[in-house]
Amino acid sequence: MSVISKVRKLITTPSYTLGRFRVVRSGYSAARGLFDPQSQTSLLSESVYYQKVDVAATVKTIRLDSYAMLPVMAPDVVWQIHEFAKTELLKGQLDLGQFHYRDIHEGRLPDGRPVALAHVIDPGRSPVVAALRDDPILSSIARKYLGYNPRRLDVNLYWSFHVQMTESERRGQNQTIDYHFDVHDFNFSYYHMYVTDTHTANGAHALVRGSHIRKPFRWLFGSARQTDENIANYYPSKDIITLEGPGGTAFFEDTSCYHKAIPPRAGERLLLQIRYH
Repeated sequence: MSVISKVRKLITTPSYTLGRFRVVRSGYSAARGLFDPQSQTSLLSESVYYQKVDVAATVKTIRLDSYAMLPVMAPDVVWQIHEFAKTELLKGQLDLGQFHYRDIHEGRLPDGRPVALAHVIDPGRSPVVAALRDDPILSSIARKYLGYNPRRLDVNLYWSFHVQMTESERRGQNQTIDYHFDVHDFNFSYYHMYVTDTHTANGAHALVRGSHIRKPFRWLFGSARQTDENIANYYPSKDIITLEGPGGTAFFEDTSCYHKAIPPRAGERLLLQIRYH
């Protein structure tokens, strides 16, 4: 994004300008909670997939650490999502158009163009994904953390491929390889699940624990991005976390913390993502 585009976005999108400030997010949540009677309803407790999750404890952990791990999903559920994503129509970034997983070979389309990311066009067609989108425990975590009943849910299911590309080319395909904090709305939270076994080599998620609260004030202005060097110089190394695990590894996250995707050096990653706002 050019400097002019960034300035225009700051001026024309109030949530992008103001949602980066914690006091604004807190005030927005308080106002939504006050005027949204649905947010006062009791937390739901029945879930197909997450019967043993303690909602209050999970929310407390997110408030402290920026994220909270959830139980690993059952292998058969993970397999169903994985097979669905291998057969559905995908959409590449920019001008890459639409294609299928089977069209990708070593991270490239048949015409040789590299693919960093490819989104399943309609992930809700999967009964399992739809059930997770509507899961009462996940909704309860989001509602209790945000302080109101989120009216919008955005579901993404996407592949990250190993392919030789420059960092600039990856950014051009909107791969978030730089540490950044999200400002999608005045408030929001995310559910993530690795559908493939995921580790540093094939595109694990990295984050800075507690940085949803602790940021240098000057970093709240201008770009939401920071270099690895700036992050390492400001935050203790113990708080710079890489989340790895088998397929089914899941976590809730306040993505106003600094986080990034590590580009795959080998293999590929499939990630399910639900945004509540």
